Amino acid sequence: MEDNILDINEDNTHLKIIPYYLKHGLIAVFLSIIFSMIIFFLGLEYEQRFQYVMLLSPISLMVICLHTYKKDNGNKLKGSRGFQMGLMMFVFYGVLMGLFTLLYISVISPDFINGLKAVTVEKMKERGLEDEMIAMQMKYASFFFSPIWLFTISLLMSTIYGLVFSGITAAIMKTPNKSN
Repeated sequence: MEDNILDINEDNTHLKIIPYYLKHGLIAVFLSIIFSMIIFFLGLEYEQRFQYVMLLSPISLMVICLHTYKKDNGNKLKGSRGFQMGLMMFVFYGVLMGLFTLLYISVISPDFINGLKAVTVEKMKERGLEDEMIAMQMKYASFFFSPIWLFTISLLMSTIYGLVFSGITAAIMKTPNKSN
């Protein structure tokens, strides 16, 4: 029944989703990079809570993206189209932020991984782990501190967030079916 909603605006032209998610994804990346640099210059780069605050940028821009598309499409949005557009924006965002992460840890803050390891060790000590156990866990976890893994995590987490937030947002913003 959702197929009755066409992706054709008043000018009878088919709207492509690519310009929408690319534009809004780039804006989200730009805002996240600015926020990352502010965090870096304030010396708060190891604070976990700021990673959650950074989610506000892609979530907000995904909502704006779907809203803009719906407005340009004669106030019509298929749920599947909204989900696809939101997910693609998050994947695009994840790839670019992953590349920024590689740049960040290799050029901007080359000591980031060592600092991250130190913060991890400190958290283990706070939990009461003995030095031998910490050394063993850090040995096994060394793979997770590699640049490639950090890129992969960026993309994976962005995709998971995209699945969740795109599904919720598309379900809320979709054009309701009209019963005849």
